[in-house]
Amino acid sequence: NRLWSDGNDMYYDNNLAVPNKLLFDNEGFIAVTANVTIDNSHHGRILRITATCIITIPSGLRADFIAYFIVVGNRTVTFTEGSGIAFYAPFGKKLLEGGTCYAQKSSSNVFDLIGNLTPA
Repeated sequence: NRLWSDGNDMYYDNNLAVPNKLLFDNEGFIAVTANVTIDNSHHGRILRITATCIITIPSGLRADFIAYFIVVGNRTVTFTEGSGIAFYAPFGKKLLEGGTCYAQKSSSNVFDLIGNLTPA
């Protein structure tokens, strides 16, 4: 299973002949061109990152929060925890060129950070 992007859309591939394009509430990209602190307007959206930046995930996000991230170009994105937040990030907290990942709230103060990440 893998999550990947062709630079325009995101897909989920579970070893079937045809990958599944992911659809989201309010489908569409949010451009990220500088450091950003995530908020509830990012829920269910794809953040298309075109700058080296830091993405902070704060406390207070909705209980079912999930967001998807795509890095376009030779950029490095580092994820950081806001006050009181912890990550389950078994692959790391840094997303490099062409990388994709998602952040999903798994409990009141923990977010799963899963995808093509590397150690920070």
